[in-house]
Amino acid sequence: MDKELDLLVISIDNFICNIQDGDIDSLESLLVKGLTTETEVLDTIQKECKLELINTKQLIKYNVLDHIRQSEYCQKRYLLCTDIDQNKIIVLNNYNPLKIKLIAQHFSTYLVKLVSKQDFFSLIDHSFKRLNVARSKYLLDLHNDKVNAKNINYVLLTGKIILTLSFFHQFSREGFLFIMHLLYFAHGVLKLLLFKVAMLRYQLHLSSLYYSVELFPFYTILVPLYHEVEKLRDIVKAIELLNYPKNRIEVKIIIEEDDVYTMLELTTMHLAHYFHVIKVPFSFPQTKPKALNYAMNYIVGEYITVYDAEDSPEPDQLLKVIYHFQNLQPDYQCIQARINFYNKNENVLTKLMSIEYCLWFDFFLYGLTCLGLPVTLGGTSNHCRAKMLKSLGYWDAYNVTEDADLGLRIYIAGFKTAVIDSYTYGEAVIDCKGWLHQRSRWIKGFIQTSFVFMSYNKNIRNRLGLCANICICLFILFSPLMFLFIPLWLISGIIDNDCTLGTILWYNMLFALAYMHVMSWIALCRIKGHWSNLTLQDLLCFIIWPLYSMLHVIASYKAIFELCVKPFKWNKTKHGVSRININ
Repeated sequence: MDKELDLLVISIDNFICNIQDGDIDSLESLLVKGLTTETEVLDTIQKECKLELINTKQLIKYNVLDHIRQSEYCQKRYLLCTDIDQNKIIVLNNYNPLKIKLIAQHFSTYLVKLVSKQDFFSLIDHSFKRLNVARSKYLLDLHNDKVNAKNINYVLLTGKIILTLSFFHQFSREGFLFIMHLLYFAHGVLKLLLFKVAMLRYQLHLSSLYYSVELFPFYTILVPLYHEVEKLRDIVKAIELLNYPKNRIEVKIIIEEDDVYTMLELTTMHLAHYFHVIKVPFSFPQTKPKALNYAMNYIVGEYITVYDAEDSPEPDQLLKVIYHFQNLQPDYQCIQARINFYNKNENVLTKLMSIEYCLWFDFFLYGLTCLGLPVTLGGTSNHCRAKMLKSLGYWDAYNVTEDADLGLRIYIAGFKTAVIDSYTYGEAVIDCKGWLHQRSRWIKGFIQTSFVFMSYNKNIRNRLGLCANICICLFILFSPLMFLFIPLWLISGIIDNDCTLGTILWYNMLFALAYMHVMSWIALCRIKGHWSNLTLQDLLCFIIWPLYSMLHVIASYKAIFELCVKPFKWNKTKHGVSRININ
């Protein structure tokens, strides 16, 4: 039976792939342009080819064969099934009458039937649900030798680190504080280096804005949503405005099974033909990366990107990405767009976050790419080749900063990431409660990613080289630890009688204040276009920028608590609360 299925699949694939479309795909072109409906197209094909159209009520009668071929089924839009009478059936969701006629004639021993796009995917969902849930949660175990966030004992590892540091502090308090100050200084020097490199390379990089794309590869856009009723229509509109051939993209709107309100809102919308809604069955963990992994079983595109509900990418972003992929070296397998906020002027907190994102995406991440170092991706607007993602096992379903983890795994696999001059604008959180909720998850995820990196085989870490290891330790691991130790440093500087340590502390603080103010000033000028455009609110943000950094201390302690109690809990950021609308 398996051999017969293999031969049948090869034959159907040949028919679907080798027949030239020519003008015969005019029906699908009309469908993509919105000039007709799928019902009208299927009625036309049904009459011309004289085939039965399966309706929704009949779906339960069909059993899909060969579950390992789900990706092929989705790409070629056919299914091999049996009905309740064990008749062999080829189910097609195709809008090319010539292909359908030839398949029906050539495979006359099989029943050939038509199905709508919605019913096609309903049959896929029904047949592959359990398998897809298992894949979304455990696929990385097979690809990464079980080195992932799920297999880390966070309580034990956190306890070991605390006990080790406590012992070191008790044994040699001066030595401990000196090393901490040295690491803090090294962290600041690394940021200054990245900032300087990004400043020097930026003018040269502007030439890449002039782009020309001749070939349009198929693009998959993933949009994971959870309780995003307020932003649903905005992200759909933003995707519709993308300057890319609509017959060369597919949009997967991914929602959780228990998200009733978003599902109800979707039923009131008339989505274009290239949109497809995927419902993720409820299972633990309920995280964004698990939802993305689940959707990967349905994708067709050669390139993949992720947009969040509150995102508004610039219309030419996909064109710029494809241009860079076509002109960069083959080892560049991921491209990160820059991110900032459309509500940055709403209050002081949103302006501070805008400065932070400008520093992070315009300078630090770009500096990392210029130096060939590992890049911690942003949670949105990262564009990857589908083959590369598949080779890595997609996202870590248990890591709450799946973007940082993926960026690190891309580097370990020998691939590179580029940061380009294309912006996606999102919604900044507007109050401290939401900020702490969001930031504690990010810090927890960075610690998770650090622990996973430490779990890698020593040979893998050595292969990366000294510079990459130092960068990972300072940029990913030490960033959250630094905030945990700030209270200790301040207390020791006040009550300590050791003049040497006290002097080091205050010099370190002066150094930090100096470089933070310089970088925040340049970032503000970048955001506003020129220093003469700065407002009183901008100047206030410039003055209190170091105090904003101190908020991370609270978020860090919250992250450590959650890491030990609820390591896989996804702190959902609430969107749609800003008074400023993207439009």
